[in-house]
Amino acid sequence: MSKLFELEKTTVHAIVSKMIINEELMASLDEPTQCMVSSVETEKYSILHLLLGRCDDVLPGIVRLFHPISQGRSLNKAEPTALGREG
Repeated sequence: MSKLFELEKTTVHAIVSKMIINEELMASLDEPTQCMVSSVETEKYSILHLLLGRCDDVLPGIVRLFHPISQGRSLNKAEPTALGREG
């Protein structure tokens, strides 16, 4: 990376280390070989975990919104839904 970006090795090491610490980059540094080992699978799972966390935040509201409809009731008490029609 130092050749690619025309930076000193110590500068690249510092930038990558900071990104790893801030969890912006899922990787580790292998000191003996001076290589960065990317954790692609770990990154995928981190994104999935983040999305599932967002679902946990949103899902209760969706359930509260649609529960009356699934019970055949309208959100507006005066107006029947398609599920609540007398047949």
